[in-house]
Amino acid sequence: MSDGGTDEPCRVALILGPLSPGGFERQAHILATRLDPGKFHVSVIGLASGGRWAATLASAGVRVYEVQRRGRRDWRRLFALARLLKSIHPHIVYSFTYENNAYARIA
Repeated sequence: MSDGGTDEPCRVALILGPLSPGGFERQAHILATRLDPGKFHVSVIGLASGGRWAATLASAGVRVYEVQRRGRRDWRRLFALARLLKSIHPHIVYSFTYENNAYARIA
């Protein structure tokens, strides 16, 4: 992706719930690990701590962030996600599931 004449890689943020085995999590893992690292910098954000995929993604060179979950509707989690997205400054945000879509859109 070109940004002001530079060949900066496109920053992609994938937002999920916990990074545990499941269909959406597997899709995110495949996407995050198969995008060309020369063209894309992928960050995976888990909106709950823990999960088997976190270590696997990190060992594949994907930046992994986990946001603590303190209940079903947690405003602190929303603000933490907003701060994280501001620091990552992604070009593309892709979230999975209705609840994660809501958090991503508001953040």
